[in-house]
Amino acid sequence: MQSFLKAHISEVENMLFTEWKLEDALKIEREEGIEEGMEKERRKTIQSLSRFIPVEQIAQMLEIPIEEVNFSLEG
Repeated sequence: MQSFLKAHISEVENMLFTEWKLEDALKIEREEGIEEGMEKERRKTIQSLSRFIPVEQIAQMLEIPIEEVNFSLEG
């Protein structure tokens, strides 16, 4: 066990000295999930719009850089 603790000292210290709350962890996980879902939907929207509207107009309508529109179209 001593070798395990030495190998993972930073994790052990974090668990001992940081107050970890399940509620906080779940809240962060939900927020990350929401952000991920919004990003996926934005990409789908951009891909759908690109069939009918030029990239420059999509960027202008969504108020985002053209590079971000192009990135969404690549993925």
